Amino acid sequence: MFTSAQVAELLGRNRHYVIKIAREGNIPFIITDGGHARYAGEHVRDLILHIFQPPKVTPEWGAWFSGLVDGEGHFGIGSQKTSPHFQPTFSVKLSSYEVPLIKEIAEKFGLPHKVYHSPPYTNSQGYTSRPCVEFRIHSMDACYRLVELFRQFPLRSQKAKDFKIWAEFVELKRGYRYCRREDYIARQAYLYHMLKDLRASRRLL
Repeated sequence: MFTSAQVAELLGRNRHYVIKIAREGNIPFIITDGGHARYAGEHVRDLILHIFQPPKVTPEWGAWFSGLVDGEGHFGIGSQKTSPHFQPTFSVKLSSYEVPLIKEIAEKFGLPHKVYHSPPYTNSQGYTSRPCVEFRIHSMDACYRLVELFRQFPLRSQKAKDFKIWAEFVELKRGYRYCRREDYIARQAYLYHMLKDLRASRRLL
């Protein structure tokens, strides 16, 4: 049996997150006489394997999704005003007519995600956009599985350069325990600005 602290260490999450996913039914647990949660080792192992394996997709679907992301995907690194840390994000944005397609992507991955609906808006030049729907993920588990997926089905457009930086950032976040804090924070900032500058250079072309 594992304690909640040991499970948190294995999953790279805090204790409260572990208890949350346990109570949602993802890890069966027992309460000891002292009131502490304990988890069966085989269930923890199964959860870890589930989190860190790429989505099970066919070669045809994987190649199609990679092509879609080449055109409509976005690899982002978000900054936090109250913290020196940054957070990876990923999204695919399509016309609202493609809601079934966004739902298919969400179901295929089975990962923590959000779907946003954007109403049409008129910009300063008087152009009105079409309503959009967006599939977006923020969780580290989901981002890491995307890294594995796009290494299996490589991107081919300029997004491949974005992905290379983004993937390094995700792996840095995942292995933060093995870095000195100062180096970890500095490397996050470096990759954040590297991705930002790469996009800016493309806009100037």
